[in-house]
Amino acid sequence: MIVSRNPLVRSLDRLEALVTVVAVALAMLTLPVVAAMATESYYIQRAVYTEQAHPDRHVPSADAGASPVAIGHADPAERDLPLPGVQTAHRIIEESWVDKAGEQVSAPTPPSRAAVETIGAAVVVEGLVLCVIAALVAATRWYLGRIRDAYWDSSLAIVRDGYGGRSRGTGYGRK
Repeated sequence: MIVSRNPLVRSLDRLEALVTVVAVALAMLTLPVVAAMATESYYIQRAVYTEQAHPDRHVPSADAGASPVAIGHADPAERDLPLPGVQTAHRIIEESWVDKAGEQVSAPTPPSRAAVETIGAAVVVEGLVLCVIAALVAATRWYLGRIRDAYWDSSLAIVRDGYGGRSRGTGYGRK
């Protein structure tokens, strides 16, 4: 239809078909770009989460009331403690995470969460791209439809008023 030589196909219809074909091609070309961005984001997030879960930040502590007290060393080789969650001598061994300053912090995000976050971000980005493309196609079709309607209105006005087709007598218009 785009390259058809049929005189009955209007140029606006050809333009509308071209816009649709370009939109579909653009939507298909964005998939590998978004996938490449998601892959890079996954590797970066996984490295960050793995770094946060490094063993030098993990310290088992004994819960002796309101505040945990560290009872071991940060180095796993130097710890000789019971398993976390086991009650020994009226104390329950808990896992604690500390930052570089020694302050207690919450447990880090597991590295496996990077995949879920990356897939979610990729779906959102691809969805936004598709929404923008769809909006541009809809706006183009609306605009071309208005042009087509205006052309039809002017053509029908010419036919209605008698300024077209075969004229009776000389010249255009009514006698």
